[in-house]
Amino acid sequence: MLVFLLVELYGWHAVLTPELLVVAAGIALLYAKAGNIQPGREGVFVAIPWNRQALFYAGLVCFYFGYGGFLSVLAKESIDFYVLQLCIRYLCMIPLFLAGLPVWIRNALLSRLPGGCRVLRNDRYGLFAELVFFLLLSVLLLPIVFNVLLKIVILRFMVHIGLLASAWLMWEYFFRAERFGRLWNNRKKLLVLGSILLFPICMVMAGSSAVAYSHPQFILCISKPVGAIQYGIVSKSASGGVLLMVAQQLSFNLAIRVTRSV
Repeated sequence: MLVFLLVELYGWHAVLTPELLVVAAGIALLYAKAGNIQPGREGVFVAIPWNRQALFYAGLVCFYFGYGGFLSVLAKESIDFYVLQLCIRYLCMIPLFLAGLPVWIRNALLSRLPGGCRVLRNDRYGLFAELVFFLLLSVLLLPIVFNVLLKIVILRFMVHIGLLASAWLMWEYFFRAERFGRLWNNRKKLLVLGSILLFPICMVMAGSSAVAYSHPQFILCISKPVGAIQYGIVSKSASGGVLLMVAQQLSFNLAIRVTRSV
């Protein structure tokens, strides 16, 4: 089986990443104890609906597979799996977390992000955050930039911090769109803008050969590459481009439906 071969090549720790399981379990415990309540009538805290709690726990599953698990190993050898991890992190995990968190926790987290307080007052900053997010993502996935960043760990880390912060602000604005009126138009604007910004990089990836992303994606840049993809996974960047566009469309449309019930 593929999992056993991955364990043989990389070791069980790299494939399972048990530390992430511990972190996810700790977050789940904190959420179950104090993070799933919100102020109710007469100042009494009440539990948020079970369906919203389920969204948060689904976000924890995305957290695990977005940063660890066997997908993190496959991402070292295939740009398609790397794109899949990016989609899980920024287009699935964050909106699921926000949908499952009570507003008072979201406000506290948002106030600690650069420009976060402004999102609470002005819808333009939400659109700006989306612009920054999709431009950063597009630049990251350019073959020449991707291969160079593999060798510059600090810069790569900063890019991912920028992606995380801008994605959080973008989705936070998405869930607060009704505060600025024209609810449907505001969210549709985000969907259309994201599609336009992603289209060029999706075309670039579709037109790239399998060797365009020739370097395995090692985060610390210290491990030796496995060499040939012994387990039969061939990187075809065209698939990554299609996956990115589909994930963007699907996540935004599903989020529009979710916001009607949260």
